[in-house]
Amino acid sequence: MYQRTMLIDADITAYQIASALEETFEFNGETVRTADLEKGCKQVDKTMRQIQKLSFATNMVLFLTEGHNFRKDVLDTYKGNRLDVPKPTILHGIRDYMKANYTVITESGLEADDLLGIHATMPHTGERVIYSADKDLKTVPALHWCPEDGEPVRVSQEEADRFFYEQILTGDPTDNYKGCPGVGKVAAADLLDGKLRWFKYLRVLKSGPNKGQEREEWRKVSCNDPWASIVSAYEKVGLTQDDALIQARCARILRHGEYDFKKQKVKLWTPN
Repeated sequence: MYQRTMLIDADITAYQIASALEETFEFNGETVRTADLEKGCKQVDKTMRQIQKLSFATNMVLFLTEGHNFRKDVLDTYKGNRLDVPKPTILHGIRDYMKANYTVITESGLEADDLLGIHATMPHTGERVIYSADKDLKTVPALHWCPEDGEPVRVSQEEADRFFYEQILTGDPTDNYKGCPGVGKVAAADLLDGKLRWFKYLRVLKSGPNKGQEREEWRKVSCNDPWASIVSAYEKVGLTQDDALIQARCARILRHGEYDFKKQKVKLWTPN
């Protein structure tokens, strides 16, 4: 029997609905924010009906972030840029409505993204399709809903790993982890797609006032190990493999086998 389960990033859905309905006005010199929770709950139902109709889903599971984020133990400034941003007034009410009326999965310490990644990659029957506007989920090898095509598109293991490696180098300002200083998408692609790494060597100056002296310089050499390529970029700017590993653990969206639900423990990513 045909089965298609949509794995929905409910963090985004809840925030979008709550933000869209929020109104602000001035009262006695103060800014007051207000929104209609009942209208927000109706919009949740409408959105879920639309997703189910468009995707021909037989099941829908919603995922929400809850509790302390384990990445803050890896990098204490992770998402620190959001601390002073006020949340929409009815956001918690919408989340509570989702939990009461839909199949919702949460896990203290994990982001919705992690739960999506784990459930999409664990052994299962039928199709499991990730439904999210978050580009970071392309680091998960799974089926992803493509709104432009109106159908699921598979992100392969190779494609997912490639995007994950790029994230380690470029960072993500939205989540407030910086990546490797000075490395953007072009420089990351040059290393990863060109299968190159930076190599430090001593060059003997052959002319000028410093003739005969040695100078440290860097050049690119062949490399078939993406992690070695990444580490070399960090070392070139005076950082270490440990610095790269911190960024990798922030960038990594968990997959099946990377979280122990019984012990509630994350298996932090390490290079092979």
